[in-house]
Amino acid sequence: RLHDAHRRRGRRRQPAGHRAAFIILQHGDISKVLDLVPEIKAAAESGLLSKQQYALFADRDAVVRGEPQEFGSQVNCVNGEPIFPPVRDPNEINQRRKEVGMSKTLEEYQQEITDLKMCK
Repeated sequence: RLHDAHRRRGRRRQPAGHRAAFIILQHGDISKVLDLVPEIKAAAESGLLSKQQYALFADRDAVVRGEPQEFGSQVNCVNGEPIFPPVRDPNEINQRRKEVGMSKTLEEYQQEITDLKMCK
């Protein structure tokens, strides 16, 4: 059971255990955790996880299921180039990204991946 987040210097802080659990879920065998998307969303809404963490997990889940991403956080490297799987309602993507705390637009994120040669 997830426990309440605690405060530090007036800001909510994620408990270390929740961060660690999220990393395991996000980078583990997605087929074993697909049914956890609603729980991850609830944890983000309650402050136990960040909304951005929920967005990463939800997008990964969508890509695995062959569905469009909500937030455009997942990218594949194909022949050294970043390729983003389809996103739902592309005209609304940057607003959704902003709502979950993603600081860059999808276009800025794509450029950053290209500039940093993350797919080379």
